[in-house]
Amino acid sequence: NPDQANEDRDSIGDACDTTVCFVVDGNEAGCLDPVAPFQVFASTQRRQNETYVTGDEVLLHVFANRENKAMRYRWTVIAQPTDGDATITAPQGAVNYSNGIQYVYESDRQALFSANTPGEYVVELRGELAFADELQYPVTAATSRVTIQVGGISLSHCSQTGGSTWFALGALGLVLVGRRRRR
Repeated sequence: NPDQANEDRDSIGDACDTTVCFVVDGNEAGCLDPVAPFQVFASTQRRQNETYVTGDEVLLHVFANRENKAMRYRWTVIAQPTDGDATITAPQGAVNYSNGIQYVYESDRQALFSANTPGEYVVELRGELAFADELQYPVTAATSRVTIQVGGISLSHCSQTGGSTWFALGALGLVLVGRRRRR
């Protein structure tokens, strides 16, 4: 039945589905069960065939198996290339409103990932309920990771060697000019 609703976005339509477990990014094994202990899911909501390149600002999305609950969050880059230099704008804060299981940032507090070096980055989301879980579970904090592939060219700054050489030549020139004036 192609018109059948599928609220939890798994591979089974609601009319035939005996359980509810919300699927994010097609990850059925990591679905968010609303009656299980507190869980979060980190995502970039990357579309199929969408690629990120150096300098892109990538919105980091917070999903949880509780709707409209006050939650603190913290994003951390936990793995990156040896010469990686990833940053996250507004890496920590709080949210309390969700659109279903997807939480909504305040407009000026969106967590944005950016990298100037191509490679693979792993970013971790830690979410913590601000109040006791209404389902009486003792678990009030959870983590989830998302891997971000960044292509493109390195946007890193000039090398230290090149900059140091020009600085040294400039300083030598000033010394020589100063000596000439003293004579």
